[in-house]
Amino acid sequence: MAKMRKLRSIRPSITLVLALTFTSVTAIALVLVLGMVLPRAGQSTHALVTERINKTLNEIKASVFDHLYPVERLLGFVATSASRDWLDPEVPEAMAQVAADMLATLPQALGMAFIRPDFSADIYPSNGPPQLGEDFSQLPTLPQIMETAVTADGPRWNTPIWSPGIQEPMITVSAPVRRNGEFAGILATAVTVRSLSAFLGEVAARMGQTPFILLNNTHVLAYPGLSFDVDGLGPALPLPPLSMLDDPVLPHLWQRGRSLPRPIRRELEGTAQVVHTPSGGGAYAVMYDTDIEDGGVVVTYGAYTPADQTLGELDTLRTIAIACIGVFIVAIAVSLLIGRAISRPVVRLAEAAEQVKGRHLEDVGKLPRSIIREFNSASTAFNQMVNGLRERQRIRDLFGRYVAPDVVEALLQDPERFYLGGERRDVSLLFTDIAGFTALSESRPPEEVVPLLNTYLEEVCRLVAERGGIVVDFIGDAVFAMFGAPITTDDHAVSAFRAARSIDTFAVDFSHKAEQGGLPFGITRLGLHTGVAMVGNFGSVERLKYGAAGDAVNTAARLEGANRLFGTRMLVSRDTVERVGDVEVRPLARVLFKGKTEAVEVFEPLTEPATAGTASADWLEAYRSAFTLLDHAPTEALRAFESLAEIRPDDLVIRFHLTRLRTGLAAPDIVLAEK
Repeated sequence: MAKMRKLRSIRPSITLVLALTFTSVTAIALVLVLGMVLPRAGQSTHALVTERINKTLNEIKASVFDHLYPVERLLGFVATSASRDWLDPEVPEAMAQVAADMLATLPQALGMAFIRPDFSADIYPSNGPPQLGEDFSQLPTLPQIMETAVTADGPRWNTPIWSPGIQEPMITVSAPVRRNGEFAGILATAVTVRSLSAFLGEVAARMGQTPFILLNNTHVLAYPGLSFDVDGLGPALPLPPLSMLDDPVLPHLWQRGRSLPRPIRRELEGTAQVVHTPSGGGAYAVMYDTDIEDGGVVVTYGAYTPADQTLGELDTLRTIAIACIGVFIVAIAVSLLIGRAISRPVVRLAEAAEQVKGRHLEDVGKLPRSIIREFNSASTAFNQMVNGLRERQRIRDLFGRYVAPDVVEALLQDPERFYLGGERRDVSLLFTDIAGFTALSESRPPEEVVPLLNTYLEEVCRLVAERGGIVVDFIGDAVFAMFGAPITTDDHAVSAFRAARSIDTFAVDFSHKAEQGGLPFGITRLGLHTGVAMVGNFGSVERLKYGAAGDAVNTAARLEGANRLFGTRMLVSRDTVERVGDVEVRPLARVLFKGKTEAVEVFEPLTEPATAGTASADWLEAYRSAFTLLDHAPTEALRAFESLAEIRPDDLVIRFHLTRLRTGLAAPDIVLAEK
C-alpha cells in the first residue's frame, strides 16, 4: 500500500507525457485533435489572456481611484459642511483645524485653500502656518475653475498645472462653497504628480508591471520614477511629453505594433498590442484604456510588461499548433487520449473561472485532482483562490451594510485582523434612541412612519461609518454602534464623540423638519461610554452576528436612558471625556446604575462653545462652581443654583439640581434602580 501511495504521488510533467504519447499517435487521431482540442484550448487561452489584461487595467484604475477619491470625498465633505453652516470658511482657526484633520488622514494632499470670487485666498498648508489673504488673480486657470464651480454641484478635478512654489506639476480638485444660497468661493486641494508617480511605483512593485497615466495621449501624467529634470517644463508645459521620457516603451507607444487575436480584442475592456522597441530591447505587451473627463480631457490608464509574461500562452498555443501539423502523419492512435487529458482540466478551469467571473462563488465546485503535475497544481491553486474569495465575500456580507468602505477594504486586505473567536477590546460604545417614537408608531399608519424612520436610520448609519464606526444592531428605533473594532484605532473615543455630535445635530434638524411636516418625531437621546468589552461573533453555529457584550455595553445603554432624568439629549462618561481631551462639557452627577458597585461620573457635552470673556463662559464657570458646592456646602449650592436659574430659566439640568436641593438632596450622587 505504501508503494502504491508513493506511485500515485509521482505525477509526470507535460513534457514527459507528450514524449511518451506522441511517438505512437496516428494521422486520423491528430486530425481529431486539431478539430476538437485546439479550438477549446484556444478559447480557454484567449479567455485567460483577456482576463489577465482586463484585470491589469481594472486594478490600475481601482488603485488610482482609491488614491485620489478620498481627497475628493473629504474635500467635498468640508465644502458641504461650509455650505450648510456647520463650518465658517471665514474663521481661520476653524478652517485650520479642519485642514489639519483632513491632511492628517490624507498624506497625498498638499494642503487646503479657500478661494473667494475676487481671487483672494486663505491657504492652509500641510506644513506651516496659515497664509491669509493671498492674491491668486494671476493663476491662469483659476477664472475658468471659478466659473465652472458656480454651477457645479460637487468636487471636480482640474487640468494639471505647474506649481511655482514647489517647482513641480500638480493636480488640483475644487469644490464650490455656498453661503445662504449664494456662491461664496471654492475649497481646493492638490496632489503632486510626483506623489502620484510614487504611488504608481508601489502599484508596479505589487503588480510586477509598469503602470502609467497619460494626458491627451501626448503627455505623461504619472509614471514610476518620473523625473522633472526636463528642459522646458514650467507653467506653459507642466507635464513632460512622451518623446522626452527615458523609457524603453512609452516613447514608441503609438507606433504600429502587432495586434492580438480578434477573440481577445473583442472581449477586452481597453486596448492591447505588442510593441517592439527599436533599440532591440525586446517585445512588450502594452495594455491601455482611455476615459474622457469633463472638458474633453483624455486620460489614458495603462501598463506594460515583457510580452512573454502576458502573452506567453498565445505563443505556446501557436507552437503547439505548428508542432501538431509537423507530426501530422505519425499522430494517429493516442492523440484523442492526450486531447482528453489536456482539454478536460482546461475546460473545467475555464468553466469554473466563468462562474467566478459571474460572482457565483457558492456554485463553483472543487476541481478534481489531476495526474499531470501542472494541471494538478493549477487545480489546487484555483481551489485555494475560490476559498479565499468566499472568505472575502463573507466579510463583505457581514460588514458591508454597516461599516465604512475603507474599514471593509482594510479587513479584506488583512482578514487576520478580524478575530472570529472573540477578544477583550478597548472600544467606545454609542447608543441612540428616539423619545416618544413608540407613541408615534402607534398613532400613525406604518406607511407614514416606516419611510421616515428608514431615512433617519440611514443617515445615522452613514454618520457612524463616516467616523470609522460600525452599526452593531438596530433595536426598533434605537441604534447600537461601536468604535475601535473590528479595526483597532487609538482615537476611537474621539471618533465616537464626533459621530455623536454629528448625529445630535442631524437629529435635531430632522425632528424639526418632521414636526413641520405634521409628524412629532421626538428628540434623539444618546449615551456614549469608553471601556473594555468582549468583542467578537455571538450566536449559534447556524447564525452569527458580530457585536460586543459586557459591563461597558450596559453602561453606554444606561447612559442613553439616563437622559430622561436630567432632561438632556446626550450623556458621556468620564472615561470618554478623558480620552477625547479638550471638549466643552459640564458635570451632571455621579450615577450608580442598578447592579453596579461603582458610580459613573456623567457629563453633558455643550452645543454652544464657551468663549472666554463672554456670557456663555460666565454661566458655565458659575455652574461648575455651584456643582463643586454640592458635596460640602448645600446651602451655598442652593443660592448658586437659584442665581443660575434666573439667568437660564429654561435649563433643565439647573432645574434638576435646584429641585433636589430644595428637597434636601445635595450630593451629586444618584442611584438609578431601573436598568
